[in-house]
Amino acid sequence: MWRTRGCGCTPSSLYRGGLVHTPFQSTAGFTLIELLIVIAIIGILVAALIPNIFNARQRALDTAARAYARQMNTWATSWLSGDQTRKVSNLPSSCTDQIYANEGGSLELPKNVSSCLVNVKSDGTFDVQVTLYDGRMFISSL
Repeated sequence: MWRTRGCGCTPSSLYRGGLVHTPFQSTAGFTLIELLIVIAIIGILVAALIPNIFNARQRALDTAARAYARQMNTWATSWLSGDQTRKVSNLPSSCTDQIYANEGGSLELPKNVSSCLVNVKSDGTFDVQVTLYDGRMFISSL
């Protein structure tokens, strides 16, 4: 006999009421509209996140350039104080000068830095100017 788990249903009412599925009915999965909505939501989230990711990378490169300028400024100050005969006017104008490498400095510039210059001022001080490929400049002075 038919087992209906106590519902009191006849075999014909089981098919009409949806308790028994025919081979053509799908019991699992999502409808097309549900899938399209999920894809649209994911697309909106990705579109919102991509600019933030690129901005974070640019900020990281800018921070590296500022840190390099500060490092070169600290290095030049240390170089000047290491020997009393050294004068500010003797500082090389380029951060990639061989003297920096001979004293332990690095000749390699960060990725986004196009040039690094040591500017000696008339009052006997100096600053380090880092120029990026996009034309922006960072100046570090102690």
